[in-house]
Amino acid sequence: MIAEAAGAWGFWVEGHPIPQPRMTRAGRGAMAQHPVWAWRDAIGWSAREAGLRTPMPKGTPVELIAHFWMKGAPTARPDLSNLLKAVEDALNGVAYEDDAQVVRVTGAKLQVPADGRGEGVAVQVIRWAALRGLVPNERR
Repeated sequence: MIAEAAGAWGFWVEGHPIPQPRMTRAGRGAMAQHPVWAWRDAIGWSAREAGLRTPMPKGTPVELIAHFWMKGAPTARPDLSNLLKAVEDALNGVAYEDDAQVVRVTGAKLQVPADGRGEGVAVQVIRWAALRGLVPNERR
């Protein structure tokens, strides 16, 4: 599922969603080999395939929507905030120059069958239209 429309891009990343570990729990050596790196790479490449080839310049507000499809109860770990952080970090330098540009985030954890078929994340990146014309250097 790849779509682009007037300042909005949507894409699907297939695979088991990996949360961004907190640095307090993972030492520097452990992070170097963590599976989150491959997951973040998959997100970045999917974003590029959806048409996000040039990051929106600093100062451009961005909305991020991510729906994570996973096996297990939606109320179980991993935390939604850690899943969202992996997506935000993966899109640094791809969708936007800095994840500080993300001014609004919407996320959800949804359940797939126990065999894991259909796991992944549906992502939308939107140049926040609520501030259109108020932001210098906005891409048109």
